[in-house]
Amino acid sequence: MAVETAGTRTAAALPAIVGVRTQATVAGHDAIVIRFESGARLRYVDDDPVREEWLAPGDETPTRTNRRETPVQEAALGAVGAYLSFDDRAHASFVWGEENVDVLAP
Repeated sequence: MAVETAGTRTAAALPAIVGVRTQATVAGHDAIVIRFESGARLRYVDDDPVREEWLAPGDETPTRTNRRETPVQEAALGAVGAYLSFDDRAHASFVWGEENVDVLAP
């Protein structure tokens, strides 16, 4: 059995997107929630500016939060499009940052 390390993770280590909920609510704000096969979620909360929240599997509190100066729909659609274009974990980590990818694919 091969042992996976950070340097040997491949596209198979990236969880598939299993759902996109376009009409969610987070603390009274409209939100879009992207769910991953790992149980992790990426939420875009319609705030000023938009909150991008990275939730690890099973967590209700974001592990990481970023602010986006773009409409919530555009931010979420851009995230899905980018994720689907990643060739492997290294590419995802380069674009989104290894700390963010580690939340989605521990």
